[in-house]
Order: sequence, then structure tokens, then C-alpha cells
Amino acid sequence: MIHWQGYVASNLYFNHRRDQGHVLPSIRKARVRAGTCRWGLALPAVESLFGDAGGGALSLGPIKLKGIRQNNLNGFDVEIPRGSLTGITGVSGSGKSSLAFDTIFREGQRRFLETLSAYARQFVGRMEKPDVDHIEGLAPAIAVDQRSVPRGARSTVGTLTEIFDHLRVLYARAGTAHCPEHGVPLTGRTPESVVDELLTAYEGQKIHICAPVIRDRKGQHKSVFADLTRKGFVRARVNGEVIRIEDAPELERYVRHSIDVVVDRLSVNADSKGRIREAVAMAVEFGGGDIIALDSEMGQRSWSTHRSCKQCGREAPPLEPRLFSFNSPHGACIDCNGLGRLRRPTIAKCVRDGSLSIRQGALSVTRASGGALLFPKADFKFLEAVARENDFDLDTPWDELSDAGRAAVLQGTGESRYTDYSNWAGAKSKGQVTWKRRYRGVLPSIRKSLDAGSKRKQLERFLGEEVCGSCEGSRLGEYGRSVQLGGVTIDSILGFPVSGLDAMLNGLHLSKREARIARDLLTEIRRRSAFLVQVGLGYLTLDRSADTLSGGEAQRIRLAAQLGAGLQGVLYVLDEPSIGLHARDQSRLFRALEGLRDLGNTVIVVEHDEATLRGADHLIDIGPGAGRSGGNLMAFGTPEEVSKADSPTGALLRGELPLAKASEGRVGLGASLTIRGAEGNNLRGIDVEIPLGLFVAVSGVSGSGKSTLINSTLRPALMRHLELEGPDPAPFSSIAGFENVDALVVIDASPIGRTPRSNPATYTGAFGPIRDLFAGLPESKMRGWMPGRFSFNVAGGRCEACGGAGATYVELQFLAPVTVTCEDCGGHRFGAETLGVHFKGHSIADVLDLSIEDALELFSDIPKIRIPLKTLFDVGLGYLRLGQPSTTLSGGEAQRIKLAKHLQKRPRGHTLYLLDEPTTGLHQADVQKLVMSLHRLVDLGQSVIVIEHNLDLISVADHVIDLGPDGGDGGGALVVCGTPAEVMACEESFTGQAMKAGPVAPKGAPNEKFIDELARGRSDTISVRGARTHNLKNISVDIPRRSLTVVTGPSGSGKTSLALDTIHAAGERRFVDSLSTYARQFLGTRDKPPVDRIDGLGPSVVVEAGGGGSHPRSTVATSTELHDYLRVLWSRAGVRRCPEHGQELVKMDAGRIAKDVVKRFEGKRGWIVAPLFDARVESEQAKEESAGPDVGESKGSAASKVFADFGEARSAWIAAGFARVLIDGKEQRLTPDLTLPFGTVRVDLVLDRVTFDEPSRARIAEAVESAENLSDGRVSVVEKLKGGNERHEYSVRGNCTICGFGFTENLEPRHFSFNAHVGACLDCSGLGASWQCDPDLLIDQPELPLAHAEGENTANTAISGKLGRYLTKGKGFYEAMLRKVASSHRIDLSLPFGKLPEAHKRLILFGEGARKSYAVAVAKEGANFSMEQNYEAAWPGLCGHVDAWHRKSEDPAWSSALEEFMARKVCRGCNGERLAPGPRSVTIGSKRLPVALAFSVSEALEWFGKLRLNKIARQSVQTVLDEVRSRLELLNRVGLGYLSLDRPMGTLSGGEMRRVRLSANLGSNLVDVCYVLDEPTVGLHPADVEMLTDALKAMRDRGNTVIVVEHDESLMRRADYIVDIGPGAGRNGGNVVAAGTPEEIMANPESLTGRALLGEFSTRAARAKKNSKDCDGGKVGIRGATLHNLNSVDFDATFGSLTGVCGPSGSGKSSLIMDSFVPALRGEPSEGRWKKVVGSLGGARRVVVVDASPIGRSPSSTPATAVGLLEPIRNLFARTPEARMRGFTTSHFSYNSTKGRCPSCEGRGATRVDMQFLADLWLTCDDCDGKRYRPEVLEVRHRGYSVADILAMSVDEAAGVLEHQPAAMKILGTMQKVGLGYIALNQSSTTLSGGEAQRVKLAGELMRASGAGRSVVILDEPTTGLHASDVERLIGVLLYIKERGDAVIVIEHNTDLLRICDELVELGPMGGNGGGRIIATGTPAELVKNKDSITGPWLKPYQMKTKRARKTTSSRGGA
Repeated sequence: MIHWQGYVASNLYFNHRRDQGHVLPSIRKARVRAGTCRWGLALPAVESLFGDAGGGALSLGPIKLKGIRQNNLNGFDVEIPRGSLTGITGVSGSGKSSLAFDTIFREGQRRFLETLSAYARQFVGRMEKPDVDHIEGLAPAIAVDQRSVPRGARSTVGTLTEIFDHLRVLYARAGTAHCPEHGVPLTGRTPESVVDELLTAYEGQKIHICAPVIRDRKGQHKSVFADLTRKGFVRARVNGEVIRIEDAPELERYVRHSIDVVVDRLSVNADSKGRIREAVAMAVEFGGGDIIALDSEMGQRSWSTHRSCKQCGREAPPLEPRLFSFNSPHGACIDCNGLGRLRRPTIAKCVRDGSLSIRQGALSVTRASGGALLFPKADFKFLEAVARENDFDLDTPWDELSDAGRAAVLQGTGESRYTDYSNWAGAKSKGQVTWKRRYRGVLPSIRKSLDAGSKRKQLERFLGEEVCGSCEGSRLGEYGRSVQLGGVTIDSILGFPVSGLDAMLNGLHLSKREARIARDLLTEIRRRSAFLVQVGLGYLTLDRSADTLSGGEAQRIRLAAQLGAGLQGVLYVLDEPSIGLHARDQSRLFRALEGLRDLGNTVIVVEHDEATLRGADHLIDIGPGAGRSGGNLMAFGTPEEVSKADSPTGALLRGELPLAKASEGRVGLGASLTIRGAEGNNLRGIDVEIPLGLFVAVSGVSGSGKSTLINSTLRPALMRHLELEGPDPAPFSSIAGFENVDALVVIDASPIGRTPRSNPATYTGAFGPIRDLFAGLPESKMRGWMPGRFSFNVAGGRCEACGGAGATYVELQFLAPVTVTCEDCGGHRFGAETLGVHFKGHSIADVLDLSIEDALELFSDIPKIRIPLKTLFDVGLGYLRLGQPSTTLSGGEAQRIKLAKHLQKRPRGHTLYLLDEPTTGLHQADVQKLVMSLHRLVDLGQSVIVIEHNLDLISVADHVIDLGPDGGDGGGALVVCGTPAEVMACEESFTGQAMKAGPVAPKGAPNEKFIDELARGRSDTISVRGARTHNLKNISVDIPRRSLTVVTGPSGSGKTSLALDTIHAAGERRFVDSLSTYARQFLGTRDKPPVDRIDGLGPSVVVEAGGGGSHPRSTVATSTELHDYLRVLWSRAGVRRCPEHGQELVKMDAGRIAKDVVKRFEGKRGWIVAPLFDARVESEQAKEESAGPDVGESKGSAASKVFADFGEARSAWIAAGFARVLIDGKEQRLTPDLTLPFGTVRVDLVLDRVTFDEPSRARIAEAVESAENLSDGRVSVVEKLKGGNERHEYSVRGNCTICGFGFTENLEPRHFSFNAHVGACLDCSGLGASWQCDPDLLIDQPELPLAHAEGENTANTAISGKLGRYLTKGKGFYEAMLRKVASSHRIDLSLPFGKLPEAHKRLILFGEGARKSYAVAVAKEGANFSMEQNYEAAWPGLCGHVDAWHRKSEDPAWSSALEEFMARKVCRGCNGERLAPGPRSVTIGSKRLPVALAFSVSEALEWFGKLRLNKIARQSVQTVLDEVRSRLELLNRVGLGYLSLDRPMGTLSGGEMRRVRLSANLGSNLVDVCYVLDEPTVGLHPADVEMLTDALKAMRDRGNTVIVVEHDESLMRRADYIVDIGPGAGRNGGNVVAAGTPEEIMANPESLTGRALLGEFSTRAARAKKNSKDCDGGKVGIRGATLHNLNSVDFDATFGSLTGVCGPSGSGKSSLIMDSFVPALRGEPSEGRWKKVVGSLGGARRVVVVDASPIGRSPSSTPATAVGLLEPIRNLFARTPEARMRGFTTSHFSYNSTKGRCPSCEGRGATRVDMQFLADLWLTCDDCDGKRYRPEVLEVRHRGYSVADILAMSVDEAAGVLEHQPAAMKILGTMQKVGLGYIALNQSSTTLSGGEAQRVKLAGELMRASGAGRSVVILDEPTTGLHASDVERLIGVLLYIKERGDAVIVIEHNTDLLRICDELVELGPMGGNGGGRIIATGTPAELVKNKDSITGPWLKPYQMKTKRARKTTSSRGGA
């Protein structure tokens, strides 16, 4: 563990001096041992050294908000102290939630969610950016409110806290299945354990080993005996008797028989173990997993490999977590479907009133009109017949009927039948029928309908609820209930109180295996349950249903989860956490809030509770009023400072807002409601009397039973009495006094409406009279308008553009949707004509925009309107707007609106009002108004019952009923009842004592254990304790928060396991757990890491530098999600255009067109016409159908078509009443004899002649509507001018006015995706390229003609082979078409194709210039037939035919044959732009999307920066534009400005690809986030590393913790802190070697990283290079490489030399070597990539390419398999005498073969335990003890070693054992030469480091290359992921290969490796188009001196300025 003060001292001083450019002097001599350091400098002294030093800042400033204008907030600025408990308060509607949730929380979570993928964001809920100028210092935010807790019937305390999820995994992985019927364990046996038991149980005896074949089945089974004989078996046991199969008797067919085949008979002893093993294996195979052993007395024992019951044979299903989930069909009880309760018809529900007779309606199932029952369908006449037979009648009161009579009615009369009648009289027939039928009874009939699923809603009122008898309420199926762990079932645990859970779990007796599986699960369960206990919820059971929890309990469950998460640096926002909490519970809640704060978080609470406000650190008071009267910052500061403010909150804190007390002498009605024996939930059979005519308050702590008494008992019972539908009441004995209540009104805080169309005016009924008033005004009467005209919900008066909503809803896919004010109505919701009607100067829209107070004044003399408005004003809602959408109202406002609605009604009889916590969300000033309204109700003679915790309200009630004393099992009793004074006098009442104490800051005796727990959690470091992820060896380490920390160490040492799989996994999981369950399933969090504890951890974001996709559909834009945003941008703000003519396509209704016409042609005259015939359009279309010399003909035919169409339409126009037409712009009267002059071009039907002015606007609109139907939505406006007419075209449907093109559906982002079917070009499926016929490949003999004269079809043509026969020979369709086209266009096909004119070639090949279609006749004759066929088809050209065949082909062979004549080319359909024509033509700022995607990053950034949109478009997409610019800026910042957005990711270099991925994650402005980066410098040039490090430090300086897994020394030197993991890799790593500042690491003699930072490895590598031998071999190279950005580059490689290729990322290194040089050496065709290959290959026969990717993805892959060593080892063991004696082959010695591998673990040596959300466990296989092989295979030995023993050895150890095996030694020797002597042969490839994997592959390649001459060995960035010590080993290997005479080429950025190269080739000087040239060549020393070299300056050896003393030991060199 690192001493934190020491870190601060050295780190801050180091940064301070370094940042000022000073060379760091020696700080002090220090001895650092194993990651510990001790300093004497105290923390205060460090802080006084200097000011803000950059890295490692210990505190951050406040959260600063400027210009807040969200909702009603008025642009104020405010600061919130970080790490404080801040309360935001103010009157209801003042803007508290707008500040806390809609601004602070929304932006905090939005910024964090932006770090997720676009895919994930669309599921987790989109956050709109708040309306605020600036927010600084914001951390990731979490909202905690009561609404975030699921309250459905399927949620329980266990599911809410996820304790049940952990228990399910625990029981699935460690539990033992038991038979549900017999209770015996259901265990399966392994074959090997059966063998062991046989050897023990039958030692020295003779036994039969049998396999059951037939079990208790009828039949003769002759085929079974025949099959056994055929397989070589001799004996069988038939019905208990062992006989020879040949002597088997004929079995009786209809008798049950059992047959067991005798697999072997043998004597049991040690020597027979192999034979027993084989017999058992055979028995398992033939017996389906069952084995039987018979002793000499025929006594039987049996075993099974399945989990089955020995008594009944029932097999257990697989133990999976879903088996224990009552929300899964696999685990739920089948009877109750996992609900634990059943809904069934009950007598209580079916009998409505027992004092009535059946005829009077005693039964609830009686038809409403009487005379019949609904269930079953039976009229009373039929029922009388039933009654006569069963001795009862329909007129006796139900209660007086005999039991038998009641049973007959309810249960039915069995099979007895009774006469029934039916008659009918219809229009065509009438008649009657008499028959006898059964009477089913009421209850069976309801059950039948229920099972059928019909009439469910009707049946609900007859159903009651009862505990399921099958599962007894546990909800689980029988198998889930039967699984035991330590003798305890899971449903037993679920019934335990949380407080007893820990003790119960400690009492479980677990086996070693069970304990290992349970360890992490039990730890997590204990941790979660402990926090529930700490917040006072220990009395809850895990199976408690969520819908029975009180609001306070639900809130504290959510809080407990956040406390348990242990996050630090998070911003928590809570919405009125005191809601539903008693004063005593508030103390516990407040301590929990303080606990969150004390963990290092900022806690913001929206609150009204006076006690909570007094206890807060800081208050923000918003006001002074609500709505428009609020939104101002009234005061902020400490509670004492805010109490001085002139605001309602200030008055509250000064005690100046008392509540009104009851009227003097109020005595009530003198009657009461008396509840006796109430025992629902936790009620203890209490008796309660509730006086009527008074204000009664029901109080008690949370969970005491208040809601159960009132809402679950009294309310349903009263509803039943009043004959209202409702749920069953909770159990009670009786309730007296219902006769005194005439009505029940329930007022709660649920919304008054679910849509914005509902508002206070509509809900209270005020809007109806207002509409009547406007409809009665003179203007309305004159126009015949009814009240519906003034409703925004009715078509006619409302604005149709927005549907009366006043705004349009713009969906932005994965961004938050935007609501934009309607452009047509300006947000007024009504049409312009409707808004023209005014009352006292107010339009209907103006009235809806008035506040209730202003509206009350306006309508003061209209009673119908004044009365509802006055009641709203009286309850304190005068500030609300009449038309304010209901969705914007708070719960308190909704409740008071409901109250106002009831207050305006005249009471009829005595009404009981029930209110559940009416003060919810109300400020004390609002509570004053509420209390006055409630007193008013009571003064009117009504009764009011209020469930409440507000002490002020309780104190002014007439009567108080206090329940308790505690919650849960500790509650449910009546503590006290009486006046408030009497309650205060009760010592046992928590309510009374709280009332007596008054409002004080919450205090209480803190739970010391709880406080200690929280205190340990807060830290200035990220403190990891007991990390065991992968190879980590229970390590502990402290990482400074808000610093740049590098986690480093040798490859495979465990760096990533610590940083990503432990720290990041924990931080990410903790934060994601705070999101909704729905959202979490899409986020793919990592498994929970195996670690004891992590403190000080905030939300974590991983920035992985893995390569992007190389799929052709993946581009720079798609990988950075820019394409997603651009798709949204073009779909929402793009201008639709015709793809052919570019015309803007605007969809306009008649009203908009009329408005535009009046504006455009104001005061002028002209015509509104329907354009019907246009010869120019017809001619354009004809051009497409004709070609060449025939074009003139098409023009004439188009004109003739106009004449013909006009003649047909003329009569119809006249009949329709039209009088005029325009013929070429001249008006003509439409008569029956009107003809068109010759040469007529255009004919328009005149719809109206009009003056274009405002009075004619309606007339113009009417004419436009007529044109819409006549001319497919086209309409023309022709202005009459002297010199000619001016014409303007419109389209009602948004089609092109020239060609008619239009979009058939609204454009969505998917239409702009080339990866979606609707958006992709159909020709290339969105790839931009397609298989196209290549004319050069098709016409393979151009010297020949395409077709010969008739009769010469046997001769060769220009197209040979099968395609020639199809296309040009054989008298088929294609040849006939070809000849027809040729004759139509005068082409001579007998000429050689090569001599045809170019135009004719293109017509024949591609159909260019072809007509629309050609008519072809094909005649065929045969010996027995004569046929003639006529076709008319288009001519796509010969290539077009081949393309069509390929496109339609479903035969791979045919497709492959066609592709021999095809090539992938730029798509002709989209010209490579990938999109369909419609989306491709949409523009923004005159640019189409493909054009924008072709921009480089810097060009796009400039263009989008200058882009200007209109106001409406800007409102819609401003957030999208901001995001696009932000992401482009990030790409530019990391040096990728040269990349084009449509550049395929597969063409990027490794460095470019990583920077693309990094840029997508570096743009967040969050603070207190833990960013984890995995080797971000991979593939980066040293100059790029500097830029990246600057970016990382900027992230740190914002207040974040940045953890980087890295080996780059320059980054490590600039880091604040380093954690060195090691000392080796894999099993030799996993420890913390050292931790501290870079200087401390360099001072640590044990740290390999320290030595690397000192340059020791570089020095040793240089010495190795100096001592290496150079070989003068030949050269091989290429000339003129031009692939991608290469600019005719030449490259040579020398044999016996090490050549390094370097240069900036994207300069062309990989393009030159991997994509050009390597293919050239392998003999691939150039295809334009290079000009030629030069030089002698010098005998080189192999090109070896090696990278650092894993050698295998499976644990079964090992170094032995990778290098081919397993084969000689298997051969060796197969040759041993013992193996040959047993008949073993080489397959038996492979753990991948079923013959040799252990069947239990399938050759893995361990079994995997899937722990779901925890990391998987690998447990050593019990059968093979981890050795992977069957026991009999392990008995074969070589020199005393089994095959498993040898594979477990290291390479060096195996070489000693196999020294006489040449084949094996050759491989082992090679592995030793590449430095792998230490590695274990059977080490899983997945655990190898990158360097080890690379050397394993090198060894394999060297083995394969041996004896094959010299090789060219190429390594692409071989130092990727390698520590300096690994690089040193790699250098040694490369020098060894070089000395062999091979040419070695490395593409590299690592300067240590480049320094030892013989020659360097540098490309550059930039990336992309700025690179592709060789800028420097020579030795490393020459590049250092070369001024043109970019890399040269970085090749200078690092010079340490600090000298230090350290011991040099001999052991160091091999570390």
C-alpha cells in the first residue's frame, strides 16, 4: 500500500517543476521496497509549496451554472458547493425540478451517456440538452426518486435490491437438487466415481455389469434381442433373470417387461480396473447414462450419470438461475404463473347482498335488467325448474336458503338436466325450441370463461385473490423449491427478515466446492443486506411484494442501493426524499443522505420539509411564486442565511407560516365508521373508530399500516357498499356506520391527463362554457361556427399543420427529440380564421394563455366560467395558465386541481373524502391553502380522512389516529387516537413526540458501525483490496484520484486485469446499476470482478484502443458515429429534391399555396390551372425510349399523344362544368368542337380566373383543392402579363412538377443509411461497388463478329464458351434480341466487334442509346413441333444481361462462373455514393450527404462551421449540429484532419484506426470520472504520443482520474503515478512490484519498468546489436508502389539485414509492406499496386508474416499445439509397449479427442462455473485432478512420466526428459533460441502475453522455414503491447534471425527497436494524402542528422539527468 502523503509530496513538486521547464534535481535518496514508500513530509507542508500545480489536485471548485433558462427559470446564475448536501426549495411550480432534474441531472447523465454507443443510447432513454449557457464542474449524475422503483406485482424486495438475483446464481451453481416428491438428493455420478465404488464395494467378488435397455414397457421386444445379438452381446437380464439372449423366451405382448443387457461378467480386483472402466463406459452408452451391478446373489445396485430420483426416476432439470426466477416460465409456479396468488371466483364476490332473494338480485352475476343470470346464461324461468328439482325457490332471501340450495346455485347440479325453451322471430323465419340441458352453476361457469380467456374485463368483478396452494405463496415451481444449499431451500431464505439474513447465511454448512462458489456471492448478499439494515429496513422480507411497500420504504431501498454502490465523486439528485416518511424515519433518511455526501459525493435534494431544509449544508431558494411568477433565484447560502430572505422559504424557516386551525366548536355528525378486527398485511386485528363530519388524520411511521387500514380495508369495503367496482378489501371482522356515507371521493396526486391536450380548463369543465361563449359571438354565428370550431382537438378550427398541438415533434433517433413551435400557427394551435374571433380583445388562444387569476378577472361576470376558475384560485393555483398541458403539472398541482373540481360541486348527501399524503410536493405556503380548502369541506358538513406525515397538518386536524409503534412486523397496532393534544401526550407515540419537539434539523444517535463503514469508503485514492481477477494474486494497491496513472509491467503480468477487468468493471457496473433495469440489458457491462473491496471509485468510462472494423460497410464516419448524426441532420433539416431535375420538393396544402400565391402575386390577375398535357414532358420521356436517328420521330409521337388525350378528356371536362382552357398560354372557351392547333405544346384546364389578393385567398385555396385531384397534385398559377404570361408551379403532394418524382414516405434517418435496405442503392446494396460485367473479359475474341449470318451459328463468335452460346448463338431469346437491336439501329453484326464504332459498341454492351423496348418474334421448329413466340422487352446490353443473371442467381456455382467475366467496380447506379436516388438528392446548404461524406475532417469542420440554416431547421437540429462539430473537432485535435469521412476503416493504418476510436471517447466534459485507456499509444508515432499525452493530461486537469495501461516510456515519464505489475507474465505475474511517481519507480531496484525508464534495456539492446554479425546477402524489392496514398515508392530488403520501416501514422507503411511488398513476393498479380519486382530472391522460398495477435482463442490451444510439439509427443507415447498392449493410438494422447480426454471436463482440466454477472469460476476437475486425460491414459508412462506430466513441464524441463527424441528436440531447441525456455508447454494460449504469443509464432515459423532456404520475415508493429523487457527479448530473436541470413523487416514506431535496425526507411512527412513518400533512408544515426526526418529526433538515446545509486545484481539480467 502506498502512503498517500508521500505521493502528494513528490508528485505535485515533480509536476510543478516539470511544467515550468526545469530539469528535476534529485529529490532525495529513498529506498522503496515492494511498492511501499515512506516520507516525512506532512500534507499541509506540501500544499503550501505552490499553488495549482496541475496534476493531482486534491479538490475541485463548485458546480457553476450560468444563464439557466430551462422551463420557467429566468436566466440566473448559481454555484453549488461540491461535496455538500444542498437543498433546492421554493413554492410548488417555482422551478425547483427544472433546476435540479431538467438542468443539472439531465446534463450530468447526458454527458455520461454520450460515452456509450449510439446503439445503447437509443435504449437507455435520451436526454435533451438543457437550456443553459454554461455548466462547469459537472460529474455523472444519478437520480433517486420514488418513481424509479418498480412497483409491479412481480417485483419484490429481493428483486429490487438484486439480492434475489445473487441467490438465484448461488443456488443454481452450488445447490443440490432434491426430488420434489421424496425429498432425496438428485445427484448424477461420473463414470470414474462408479468405477471406484465398484472396486470398493465388490472387492474379490464376481459381478455382472448391466445396462438397462427396456424399462417396464409392454411388447415382445424381438427387435431389441436381435439388435443386441447383432452388436455382439451374449446375455441379458429379462424380468430379473439372467439368460442367454439366444435362449430368450417369447414375451407376452400386453405384459410389461424390463430388459437389461449384460455388458460384462468379471471378478473385481485391482488388476481388473481397466476392464471395469471399459464396461462402465459401455453401460453408460447403451443404458442412456444408467449402470446396474449384480452380485453373485443377484443383488442389485444402480447408478446414473443423470440427476434423478432413485425411488421414482424423476430427473431434475438443469440448475440454471432461471429455474429460481418466478418471472421466468422455467421457474414460475405453473398454477399461479409466479405471482404467488390466484385470481379466482369467490362466493363473496358473486353474492352481492345476502338479504335479497335471487329474483331481487342477490347475486352479482344477475343481469342488470334482471330476469336472468350472466354466468351461467340462464333466465329465471329455467332457474325455477332447477329450483323445483333441488328444493329451493327464487324468492327466499339468499341468507335463508339451505346450504344445499346455495350449493346448487353456485356449484351446479352435476349431470341432471332441466327443460329449457327458446323462441325467435326474424324477418324470414320464426319458431321455438324445447330441450333439456345441464345447469353448470355460477362458479364453474366463471372459471370456464376465465380459462377460455374471454370476457376478462367483465369477469374481474367476480374474482377474489387467495394464496396459491401449490407453491404456498413462494411463487416458484416445484423443482426450484426443492433445491437445497446447506439443507436450506431458497424460498426459506426469501421468507427471512433482512436483519436475520446474515446469521442464517453464516449457519449454512457448505462443502469446499460450494464454499468456493458461494464466496463472492455471499459477500455481495451480506453487503447489500447490511445497507438495508442500516437505513432501517431490516424488518422487510425478501419476498415482500413491491406493490405493498410504502413510499418511504421504496425510497430507502433505492437509497440503500446507492449507499451500497460505494461510488465517489457522483452527483446525486433526489426528488423530495422526505415524501411518505415519518419524522422519525426522516432522521434515518437524513443520515443516509449525509452518508452519501460523506463518501465524497455531491447530494442535491428538491425538498419542502422544514426539518430537512434546516439540516442541509446549503440551500437554493427559487421563487417567489409559481409558474411565470417564479423562476428567480431568491436566496442561496446556509439555512441561516436563507432564513433572512424575503421569500416563502425564508418565512418558513423563521416560523411565520402557521396552518389554519379548525373552526371553534366543531363536533361532527355524532356518527362514526367503526372498523373491527382489521388484519390486512401487518395490522394486528385492530379496532378503529373514525368520527364522521370531522377532519381526521391517520399517522404513524413508514410501514406502520396506515395505507393498509384506509386504502386497502376501509376504501374497498366502502366501494363495495356503494356498489362501485374495486379490489377486495383486506381481511377485517366488520365495519359499522356505512349507512351514514352517501358518496366516496378519492383525491390523489396522479396526473389529471396523460397528453399535452389535457389542461386545467378542460379538466375542471371551464373550457366548455368558454367555447360556447366564443361560438355565440356575432362573427361565429355569421359563419355558422359551432363550439367545436374552438377546440384544438377537432379538425376545422385547429391548425392542421400541427394538429392543434402548437408544435411539431422532431424525432432525432438516438438524441433527445426536439419540440419545435409550429411555423403555420406560431404555437397558437388554431387556424388564422378561428383566431380572428375575439372576446374583449382576446382570441381563443389568448384566453388559454391567460393565468387563472387573469382569466378570473376577464370572465368575472359569466358565472359558468367564473365558478370553476374561482375554486382553482382559492386552492392556490391562480398562477397556472388555463391551457397549461397536464404533463407539465406537478403532483401537488394535479391534486389541488382535482380538489378544486370537487369544491365547485354542490354536495348531495354526506361525502367522505380520502386523501393520501396530500402535502406531497407542497411548500408550506401551499399547504396553508390546502388546509383551508379541507376545512372548508368539513365546514360544509362533509368528512375528510387524510393519511399524512406532515406534523403541521396533523396538528390542525380534529382527530388523529396514530398507528405503530414501528414499521413492518413491529407496527400494525393502534398506538393512540384522539385530538392532537392527546396524541402529543402519548409517550409511546413517535408522532406525538415529533409534534412536541417541533421542526428541527434531523438528528439522532448515529450508527457508529454505519458511519465507520462510510468513512472507510471515502478516500483520496482509488483503494483496491484483495483483487483476484485472472492472474492477480489477491493484490492491494492505492491509485491517486484525479491523477494520470500508468499501469504497466511485462506483457501478460496482469495490467489489464487490474485496470480494465477490476477497476473499470467495478466503476462501470456501479454506475450502470443506477440506471433502469430495461436500460441495463443493452449496456453489456463486464462481469463483477473478484475483489474484496474498492473504495474511492467513481463512474468509469473505458476508452479502448482496439482496432475498428475492416468490413467494407465500416467507414470513418460510421465508426465515430458521425454518420449517425449526419443521417439525422439530413433527414430532419434536408431539402428534398428531384434526383433528375434538382427541383425542390415541397409538400403544401391548399391553404399554404393560397397564402404563397397572394404573397407572390399580390394585386395581379391570372389563372389557377391544372397542367394536364405537356408535349415537352412527353418528349423528354420519349428521349429515354429512343436513340440516335429516331429522336425526331419521338417528338412527333409525343405531340400526337397530346392531341389524342385532349380529345378523350374534353367531354368529361365540359360535363364537370369547366368552361376554359389555356392552350400554350392563351385562354380558349371549352366547347365540344374545340380542337388543338398544330404544334400545341401545353394544355391547362382553367380552374378559376382571379385577382391574387387577400379577399380571394379562400377562393384560390378552393381552386387548388380542385387541381389536386385532376393533375396528381400539380397546380400552376399563371400571371397574366402584356408581353406573355409568367408561370409558377406547385405540388400539393410534394412531387417534381416536371417528372412527377416524389417521396412516398417521410424521410427518416434510416433512409440515409447505406446499411439499411430502404436507404441503400439497390444496384450495389449500399457498398458503392458491385459485380459488373467487364467487356474486356466478356469479349475475349474481338477480332471475330458477335454473330454470323443466319445458318452459320456453329462458327466462333467474339464471345466464346457458354456465355457465347447463350448470348449470340443458338437462336434463343438473347440472340434474337441482339439481332433486333442491331437491325433497328443499322448495326452490321458480321463485322469484327473490334471494328464497330464506339457508339455501337456501347449500345450493344451497355444499352446506351437504346429505345424503351423492342418487339421480337422467335420461331422454332422441330421434328414434332412448330412454335412462334412474341416478346417485347428492354435492351440493357450484353453486359446488362450478365449483370442481371448474377443479381438474380441463387446458385453459387453459376454465380462463380459469371464472376469470371465480371469485376468489382464503382456502382453505375449510384456512382459509388451508396445511397438510393431519393435520399442521395436531399441537400443541406446545397450539399448532398455523399458530398459531405467525401469531405476530409478539416474540410467538413470548416463547412459545418459556416453552415447557416433557417430558424425552424436550426431549432430542430441544433443539438445534432453541435454534436457533429464537436466530433469533427476531436478528430482534428488528434491529428486526423486529413481523413475523408467516407474512408473505409479497413484502409486505415493501425495508428489511424486507434486515433479514430480514441477521438470518439475523449470529448466529454465530465469531472470525477475514472477514464481507463488500454494501450492508447499502440500504432502511434512518438510525435503523436506527445499529442495524446497532452490530451490525457487535459482530461486529468478537468478533475478526472485517468488510468492508462501502457508501456510507452515517454508517456510514463510524464505520468503522475505508476503501478508496476509483475514480476513476470501469467502465473509468474499478478503482484504489485512497485508503485509511486516515475522517480520512485526508477529508484526501485526490483522494478523492470524503473530500469526501462532509466534506459537500461535500450543500452543492452544497443550492445547486442553491436555484437551481432552482418551477412551480405542479395536484395529483393519492388518499384513504383502506388497503393492508397503511396506516391510511386521503391523499396528494397537485404538478406542478413534488419530493416525498419517508420513514419507518422497513416504515412503508408502498411500499404507499402503488407499490401504491396508481401503480395509481390508471394507472386500475386500487381493489379496496379506496383510496377515490378526487382532483385534476386537469393533462394528465399518463404515469406513469413508475424504479428502479436493471440495464437488461439480457446483454452485448449497451448504453445505445444501452436509449434506442433504435441504430435511427436503423442507419437512417442503411442509407441510405448503399454499403449500398444492396450490398443491406444495417438488419438488417446490428445485431450481434444474423446478417446483420451477426461469426459467430465472435456479435456480442459477444469470445469467452468457460469456466475452470470460475476466473473466465471474455473474449478479444478475432480475426476482428472486438472490433468485433462482419462485415468487409463495417464497410466501409460515414458521414463516415469505420463503425457500430462510432460505437458506440464517448461520447455527447458521437457528438453531434459526428451533429449533422445530428435523430432521433439528440434522444436524445443527452437523455442529455447527465441527465449521461451521458461514457458509451460500446456499453458493456455489465452494467458500468454503478446510478446510470448509473438515468439511462439516466430518459433513455429522458423521451424517450418528450416531447410527451405532463406526467408523474408516481416513483423507489423511487433512491439505492440510489449514491455521494454519483452522488447529486449524480441530484439535478441530478431538479431538471431538476421544472423541466419534471413531478411527481417519491421514496421515500427518503437524507438528502441528502430535504433538497432541496420537500415531505416521513413515515409511521410504526414499521414493520408500528405504522406506516401520516402522522406529519409539510412542508418538510425543518419536519420538523427537528417533534417527532413520526422522520426530522427526521437531516435536520440534518452539521457537521464538524475543519477542514483543502486545495486546491480546478477539476477537482474534475467528478470
